[in-house]
Amino acid sequence: MTKILDRLADALPDLPTKLARAARFAVDNPERIALSSMRTAAAECEVASPTMLRLARQMGFSSYDDFKSEFQAVVLSPGFGSRASALLSDQEDGSALVDQISRACTENISRSLHRVEPATLSAMAEALRAAKTIYVVGAGMMHWAAAMMQTSGRMALPNLRVPHTNAPSIVETLGAIGPDDVLLTLTVAPYARSTVEAAAFAKDRGAKVLAISNKRSSPLLELSEHSIIVDTDSPHYYPSIVAIIAAIEALLATVVAQSDEATLRRIKMIEDLRRRSGAYLE
Repeated sequence: MTKILDRLADALPDLPTKLARAARFAVDNPERIALSSMRTAAAECEVASPTMLRLARQMGFSSYDDFKSEFQAVVLSPGFGSRASALLSDQEDGSALVDQISRACTENISRSLHRVEPATLSAMAEALRAAKTIYVVGAGMMHWAAAMMQTSGRMALPNLRVPHTNAPSIVETLGAIGPDDVLLTLTVAPYARSTVEAAAFAKDRGAKVLAISNKRSSPLLELSEHSIIVDTDSPHYYPSIVAIIAAIEALLATVVAQSDEATLRRIKMIEDLRRRSGAYLE
């Protein structure tokens, strides 16, 4: 992970409103800080230029140029790249957009999974294995990603639950959550209020909170013990969720890799039950 982005994300909860706005913009758009003037960056995040200088000094830099240099190192480092590079070509026919989406999805998955630290993935998997009950919460499209996780995940984690979204509030469905439980949140910007409230409630009840989200400035990271950040860039009008699905698959695969023979026997038993019941076409 890059130190300047981590430091800004860690400082967010304690920054005054305008500095927090500038910091959040910098965390989410490092390429804009690296490649734009201080005045341009300030205009884009709707603060005055002196606010950007104050942010730089708040982070320990004597000048904005020194602050900007840190972001240039991030953007120009091997493997980081500009998220929009695959979308710059002119579209001469219908296949061009499909090609751009294909490349965006591939790059999202590659960047996201290579960025995940093995220790973080292992710690999250171990937390799921040790939990009395696992709650997976997401709103809108993220609810269906949670349902997908439940369908495959319960083969290895029989205590995995996805709270119903037809309740008056998600928090209401977490009434029994406690210190022996884990809440995994799935969320992308703009963040659903219900998901943030669920994470805050779970943390207050002593449960361990984990997150898969798409920005370092996500409010879920402040509430989570461990998190995975994925890229969701796409020509599509809605954030791409392919990297979120890939992160879920990587997490569940790690759970099984760290499990014992009892887990393997359970997976084989469920598969046999499905085949004998005629669930699959032969």
